[in-house]
Amino acid sequence: MRPGHPGRDQPARGPHSRSGGHAGAWSPERTGPFRAGSQSGPVSARRPVCHRGLCTEGKRGCAGRGIRRGKDRTVRGPIPTCPGDSGADSGRGVDSHQRVQGNGDGKSRAGPQGKRGAGRFQGGNAAVTDPDVLRGRKILVVGLARSGLAAVRFLLRQGAVVAATDSREQPAPEETLRALQDAGCRLCLGEHRLSDFLEADLIVISPGVPSDLGPLQVARSAGKTVVGELELAWRFLSCPVVAVTGSNGKTTTVTALGAMLGAAGVPHWVGGNIGRPLMDFHLEGVGPDRNGPRVIVLEVSSFQLETIQSFRPWIAAWTNLSEDHLDRYPDLEAYAEAKFRIFENQTGQDWAIVPFRDAWLDSRRGRIRSKLLRFGTAQGGAGDLPEIRLEAGRIVWREPGGTRDEGYETARVRLRGVHNLENLMVALAAARLCGAAPQAIQSVLDSFGGLEHRLEFVAQKDGVTFFNDSKATTVESVLRALESFAEPVLLVAGGKDKGLDFAPLRKPLARHVRRLFLFGEAAERMARELAGAAEIERVRDLDEAVRKAWEAARPGEVVLLSPACSSFDMFRDYEERGNRFKRLVRDLLGETEGEGSGVRP
Repeated sequence: MRPGHPGRDQPARGPHSRSGGHAGAWSPERTGPFRAGSQSGPVSARRPVCHRGLCTEGKRGCAGRGIRRGKDRTVRGPIPTCPGDSGADSGRGVDSHQRVQGNGDGKSRAGPQGKRGAGRFQGGNAAVTDPDVLRGRKILVVGLARSGLAAVRFLLRQGAVVAATDSREQPAPEETLRALQDAGCRLCLGEHRLSDFLEADLIVISPGVPSDLGPLQVARSAGKTVVGELELAWRFLSCPVVAVTGSNGKTTTVTALGAMLGAAGVPHWVGGNIGRPLMDFHLEGVGPDRNGPRVIVLEVSSFQLETIQSFRPWIAAWTNLSEDHLDRYPDLEAYAEAKFRIFENQTGQDWAIVPFRDAWLDSRRGRIRSKLLRFGTAQGGAGDLPEIRLEAGRIVWREPGGTRDEGYETARVRLRGVHNLENLMVALAAARLCGAAPQAIQSVLDSFGGLEHRLEFVAQKDGVTFFNDSKATTVESVLRALESFAEPVLLVAGGKDKGLDFAPLRKPLARHVRRLFLFGEAAERMARELAGAAEIERVRDLDEAVRKAWEAARPGEVVLLSPACSSFDMFRDYEERGNRFKRLVRDLLGETEGEGSGVRP
């Protein structure tokens, strides 16, 4: 076993071990890097391997193209060390008593001596699979959205025999599909053929593909291995991972964390469920030199976590939990359990950042084996306090095992709502664990303007302010948005029905909303369940909703798009819906594109 490493801690055999066999060798007849007929649990035993281009090893890194075995060692300090790092020349991890400190320019340094500069990459998983395991294997990719396309490109590059299937007749631009075919990928579009599933050695599914898809169920029954793009990309990754999940706030948290690491000079890469699949990291060919990333920051969804086997983040963060995706899951319990898998493969050497109080999570914390860091609001008294908390207008961070508090001012934070402060608290905790200096973190708190489509200020005219919160596709996210405003709100909501319970909106509507404009597939049910909570008007579409809201608005009021539904009944995604809202507002107010848009201080 390999204690203390941020990757996997399986005993092993390597490419040149006495027991024979290739480290990455895989066949349907035996378990290997991917376990047949299963979606969860630890990967089978093999020796940790540092693979070309994915880590630093030994003396300044693996510059060659060969595979080299790492030496067992215990990892110390906030940034875990690559299994291949050894000797004085490799740059050791930071001891627990050598905390990361800042220098004069806000960059990060390790320990009081400052021997290791902010840019040195040290990090990795304990068992990196050799991509040669894919060569010549028949692999089927199901779903050709961003993740699926990235998986196809990676697999083709590794010499796999790739087929791809999508129920849509044109899931990507024609030139993209033609390029895949020219590179050797066989496409099956507009349908799924069972024969493709049964002939594959390995099946890779995109996050949006339902796990109960008929051909997938048959393939699993036949013993076929099914993994997601996240798990596949993870197998070939050597950098430690910070993964963030939760019902709301994931993207804001991940983006803020990336900004903090950037301000601190900590090399990093940000991706995941934000339109940049983890597989893109491999496709971008980030090299093994000291300028490579020291940590990978990922947003991960419940859909992605459904299909993990060995994915093990060094830091796993859980922002919050509320009803969502009940059109995919039978109930909140099933949805929450899918998200909870983010902690499944962690050990005592890893970190879990969780809410101080979360009714669902509190009863299951005994199942989390990693070290806990809790965030929340201090509620008086000198009893149990979260390690990172909001207290007297400051975010207070206490170093794990320490006795001294660090205070971060929030007076200049530009984001509205306590929920956004909680997102920043999670980012701050992860950034400190990654070695970011306090000065760099404070600079991001002072300047971070939030994200498009998340309580985004659009324009103001005649005392009426417009906000775009198109990303609010859950009831809980709408509740948090409404709580961010002291002004009366004219709320624009509706879209594709996800099967959520709208009843929790009744009291906040009565307290914050003067008029509610409903459009889309869910409008009828929303109007029925919310009747009497506010004045309700059903409209034909978003265009009519925006026009009528502007006509009804009074000075000092807010027009807020916060739908509580997904967008797929009328739009490609929430971004298209949000952009349409902003264009409609600009047209109504007579503004040119970009005028008055942005997040207000």
